[in-house]
Order: sequence, then structure tokens, then C-alpha cells
Amino acid sequence: MAVAPDARRRRIAVIAFAFLMLAAPASCGKNLPDNNSATKTHNVSNEKISAAAINGPIVIDTPSNGMHVGNQFWVTGSSATFEGIVSWELRYGGQAIDSGTTRGGETEAAPFQFSIVAPAPGKYEIAVFESKGVYGGYGKLTVREVTVDPAA
Repeated sequence: MAVAPDARRRRIAVIAFAFLMLAAPASCGKNLPDNNSATKTHNVSNEKISAAAINGPIVIDTPSNGMHVGNQFWVTGSSATFEGIVSWELRYGGQAIDSGTTRGGETEAAPFQFSIVAPAPGKYEIAVFESKGVYGGYGKLTVREVTVDPAA
């Protein structure tokens, strides 16, 4: 009885696949002719590197710390954060009274800017940070103190 060409190709493919499945594990970990293992990794450090070390800090260029600003002012700086998302909070008395997000750099530092309108004169903190997402909290965090003064 003759075998159809498609069935013959299928049998050859199954035999070849079975051979590869048997031969591949046998070759793992074997030394190469230069006496190095095919599966050995060379010159790798086990030291953990933080995301902050890779991407760098969040930098606020303006306003500077302690600066007097009007009730509406711009915050500018640069960052490299996960997916390029930069979060911010305007704090009064340690409590966030306004917040938002903007875009900075993702894999390299890139500029960001956003505008804030303070509700009244007084001393405020501006916190610019990388959010930890669903887990809450802050990744990289930079804080500036400003005094909102209508005469500024």
C-alpha cells in the first residue's frame, strides 16, 4: 500500500522533531571546543541595580527651594520614569490638596512641566515623584518648598 506524500512528510517531520527533543537536552551544559560551557554566563554581577540608578533622579529646575511665587506658577524639570509618567502633589500642612500627572522621559531624562494654582497665600510643598502604581507610595521623590505670595 502506497503512502500519500503529505502523510510521508508528516512522518518525517515527527521523526525529526523526536530526534531533536532527545538530542537537545543531551548537549546542554557540554563544553565547547574552547573549553567553555555553552550555558555558562561570564562576568555577571549579582549586585542589584535600582531603577533610580539606571534612570537617574527627578530634577525640579523651577521653582527653586524656598522661592516666593504667585498663586499660579509653573514647575519645570526633567525625569526618566516608568512609562514616562511623572506624578505631582501640592501639599499644605503635610496634606496633598491638589495632584496630577505629566510626561517626562521614559528611558532617558526628558523635560517636563506643569502649572499649579494655589488656593491661598502660604507655605506649600511641591512633591514630584514616580508613583508605585497599584501598590501605592513613591518611587523617586523630589520635594520643593515654596511660599505663595500674591505680590511675587
